Amino acid sequence: NEEVLARYRGTNTEIGGAIDFLEHQPGWTAHFLRCAWATPSGEIEPAVFETIMADLLHGLASRAWDAVFLGQHGAMQVVGIEHADVEIIRRVRAVIGDAALGVSFDLHANITPDLLELLDVSVGYKCHPHTDMAATAQKCLRLLLETADHRIHPIGRVVPMNAILPTINARTTDGPMAEVAAFARGLELGGRLLDVTPYQGYAYGDRGYAGASAVVYSDGDEPAAERAARVVIAEMNRVRDRLMVHLPDAKEGLA
Repeated sequence: NEEVLARYRGTNTEIGGAIDFLEHQPGWTAHFLRCAWATPSGEIEPAVFETIMADLLHGLASRAWDAVFLGQHGAMQVVGIEHADVEIIRRVRAVIGDAALGVSFDLHANITPDLLELLDVSVGYKCHPHTDMAATAQKCLRLLLETADHRIHPIGRVVPMNAILPTINARTTDGPMAEVAAFARGLELGGRLLDVTPYQGYAYGDRGYAGASAVVYSDGDEPAAERAARVVIAEMNRVRDRLMVHLPDAKEGLA
C-alpha cells in the first residue's frame, strides 16, 4: 500500500487520481492491491497474466469490501483468452460477491454487453491524446461510492458502432471526434445522465468484438441510457467518413 502511494501520488494516472480522491473521503479507508501496466505491444503470455491475477485475487480475498475499483484499459489481449478484460472482471466479481464494483476504461476500450453486466458503473476517458486519466478515475470513484451508499442506482447500456475506427485522425482536441466529444458532454449535462462515453475502440486488437461503441449510464432510467447511447452512435456515424484519411505507404513516407 505504501509503495503504491509513494509511486503514484500526484501523478496524472488513474491510481494517482484515486489516491487524491480517497484522501478527501474521511468515511472511507483505501487499500491498494496489485498495480501493473505495460505499453501497447504484443499479446500477454498466460503465465504473466495468471501471476498478476493471483496477486490481485489474493488481496481481494483477504477481507470483505464495501466497494472495489479497477483501472483497466479495455483492450487487453492475452494468449488463449478471448476477452481478457471480461475475464479479469469475472474473476474479481466471483471473489467480491455483491460489493459495488466500478471500472475506469481507456477511450480505446472494446466494450461488450457481457462486460457491463458484471459491473455496477464504469467511466471512460474522454480525451485523445489521453490527458484525463486522473479525472476519469475520480469520476468513477465518486459514482462508485454513491452507488455503495445507495444514493444512485446506475444502469449502463452499450450500443456498438459496427465499425473499427483508425486512431490517426480521431483526436478529441480538434477534428471529427472533437465534435463527437462535445456532443457527448452536452448530452450528459442536458440529459442529467451519470456518464456518456464515446469509445473509439482498439482497431489493432485481433478479436471479433473489436470496435467503437457508446456507453451511457443513467440513474435508474434504462430507456434514457439506451436512447442516449444510440444518439451518440448516430453522431459518430455522421463523422465516420471524415475519420478515414489517406496515409502514405512506405515508399511515400521515406520520400
